Amino acid sequence: MSKTINLARECKKIIEKKGDLDQIGHMLAESWEIKREMNSIAITPELDRIWDKARAAGAIGGKVLGAGGGGFCIFWVKNEKRRSFLDSFDFGTYVPIDISNAGSICLLK
Repeated sequence: MSKTINLARECKKIIEKKGDLDQIGHMLAESWEIKREMNSIAITPELDRIWDKARAAGAIGGKVLGAGGGGFCIFWVKNEKRRSFLDSFDFGTYVPIDISNAGSICLLK
């Protein structure tokens, strides 16, 4: 758990200092592996397939959000790989996100 906390602190520093945001993608990949180590049943074979496909399509990292079969995945993909990444998936909804000081806003209804 302390590894996950340290990753979150490092992520905060990167955002506050307007550093290389792609480092956050790598941290997401590291946190995926930490989650697998902590609870091997938390990542199902279906999630593994999605993760492998996303990484092969150019995702630097990603995270599963939500639980009980009703969640979603978020992936960190460099701008230049976004189109080919999206073209490699034939399901789901693409919701662009950005980091700002405005806080959360509703993008889909």
